Amino acid sequence: FLVIYLLIRIRVFGTMIGAEALYGHLPFPERIYRAPALLAEHLQLLLVPVHLSVAHPVHEAFWLRPPWPLAAAVMVTLLIAAVWLIRRGDRALLFGCLWTVLGLFPVPLPILEHRLYLPLGGFSIVVAAALGRLQMIRPTSAVVPAALVVFALGLSSFLRLPVWKSGIDLFTDAVEKSPTDISAYYSLAAACEEAGDTRGAIGALTEYNRLAPDDPRGYVFLRKIRYLAGQPQEVLALCRRLVDIEPDNAMRYL
Repeated sequence: FLVIYLLIRIRVFGTMIGAEALYGHLPFPERIYRAPALLAEHLQLLLVPVHLSVAHPVHEAFWLRPPWPLAAAVMVTLLIAAVWLIRRGDRALLFGCLWTVLGLFPVPLPILEHRLYLPLGGFSIVVAAALGRLQMIRPTSAVVPAALVVFALGLSSFLRLPVWKSGIDLFTDAVEKSPTDISAYYSLAAACEEAGDTRGAIGALTEYNRLAPDDPRGYVFLRKIRYLAGQPQEVLALCRRLVDIEPDNAMRYL
């Protein structure tokens, strides 16, 4: 499994460690420093699936706020130690733990919920093995906890479903939960544009430009929306703003 994963990374990035090609250009030591905290963030979402969103900006990550990076490093070390200690115990439990740990380790720079699909399979085996052991000790004691977990997760999934009704709903939920994440506003604007909601797209891009005033991408997108909406004066103002941001870019003068 690990060999296949590394081969895929080489195919996509040209190197085994190259997520910066898609997610930024942090120095390798900084990535190593962040890795335990980001692992902890993913593990927290796996164990306690609340505050779910398609946007989890790294700068808002709880485990990256001092002194929690140290606590995250200790937690990851204990997790690895626990897997080592049970290596000769229940094979199903060991297999589930290994699956979960290996699934959590390929963590890139952003926090992405869909990356939990892989470790979730191993974690399900861990839970099943733990409940099986509990049932062997006390045959009726595993029924109630298992039923409560299934009910809670089922209810949570049911309540979450409306958010996935459309791109606008999905990214509106994202900006409400992470109001400083510029990528969520950009995605919301794109969803609004696709749905023909010009006002919504303008509102999302206006907020994007407020949060990232020196990023030309927001102004370019907003200029396109206002041009299609027939707003020439606003388009002109945006062209001038782009010239101010990138005075050495000849394309901004066209």
